[in-house]
Amino acid sequence: MLKKIIATNAKVLNKLKKNKTGNLSLTNGELKVANELFKHTEQAFKSLSTLFLDCKSTVTVESLTNLQTLEGLTLINTWELREIPKSIDLLKSLKTLKIINRNFQSLITQLPDEIGNLSQLEELTLDSLVMLQKLPSTLSKLSRLKKLDISFAYHLKLLPTNIGSLKGLEALRLYQCAVLELPISYQELDNLKSLDIQFNDYNIRERQVSFKNISEGLSKNISTIYLRNTNLLQMPKDIERYQQLVSLKIFNSKKLTALPEEIVTIKCLKELSIVSCYLQTLPTYISKLIHLKTLDVSGNALTQLTEDFGKLTALELLNLESNPIEMLPESFGDLQKLKLAILRSLKIETLPESFSKLKTIQELFLTNNFKLRTLPDMSQLCALDALDLSYCPELSREDKDTVKKALPNTKIGTLEYI
Repeated sequence: MLKKIIATNAKVLNKLKKNKTGNLSLTNGELKVANELFKHTEQAFKSLSTLFLDCKSTVTVESLTNLQTLEGLTLINTWELREIPKSIDLLKSLKTLKIINRNFQSLITQLPDEIGNLSQLEELTLDSLVMLQKLPSTLSKLSRLKKLDISFAYHLKLLPTNIGSLKGLEALRLYQCAVLELPISYQELDNLKSLDIQFNDYNIRERQVSFKNISEGLSKNISTIYLRNTNLLQMPKDIERYQQLVSLKIFNSKKLTALPEEIVTIKCLKELSIVSCYLQTLPTYISKLIHLKTLDVSGNALTQLTEDFGKLTALELLNLESNPIEMLPESFGDLQKLKLAILRSLKIETLPESFSKLKTIQELFLTNNFKLRTLPDMSQLCALDALDLSYCPELSREDKDTVKKALPNTKIGTLEYI
């Protein structure tokens, strides 16, 4: 039974007739599926469930509408398509629809209203439809839709006002779109678990979004929040209501200066990334996030870490890059599970002696620390695979040679400015 076809650019009829395995995978240049092939090989396609179609071929999308058993359809290289045909709603069994155009040339400006008739659809991906201007309001009829993923839609400024009708939606991703605000009904997405909004930065000054606007009304079962270029002003104190939150990532919100104390009540939080914002301090209460495994606060305005920082004993990945931090606390050595530390471009002059206690650390990046003058004993860092001391001009060659002798099995980078 034929289950899967990857359609590219050559004739396939003979291979279809000979195929007995249930899977047909053809390389580029081997397959050119013409409209007549679909008409005259109806029996061969009777049980087809998944189709990857390169739209550079001569096939028109209309020719697919007799594939009543099709559950997955991926259209790639769609730059010559001016529209998705209204007859797409004849694919009654369709569960996954992906329209992908990786060369960033597309003529599609909107989707047909009929797409709302795909009652079985669970996943809709629109990738690099750069001229897409609107989504049909009939999307609200897709009661089974679990994932909506839209990326590189540079002209898409608005989402349907009735998007909140997608009660089954679990994952919403908007990547590099021109959306200026979210419709109020978005707060009615009761089953949303993953929210990923990464706006483009062309109109970031026009966008004034508070975390409250985004988070208010979100499902209490939300587990992942990723926000980029949303120009956030602050995080709400009622963030504690999201007790299932595992990952919180906020990038490029220059007006975000502090973390609310209520964040420490989220016991499931394992990943916290506040990157390229304007955090000036990491308050002592952050040390209560005892299950945190990843902390990325690179590109902020931090000048120091408190001694309580060492209480983050579950931490495995730490990124402090590009902060004006002048000193690391002696408690740093208490991070007994730390595997990766990115300490580039700080203002430290030395590392705490407790660094010798980091027995699990595997990678340590100290690049571009122009004031770094001395290093502690590193001979006990037996798990260290990579150490980068490049562009630390105040470190003497003797210091670097001492480290190399202490860590003979470690790859050590020591590039210098010429």
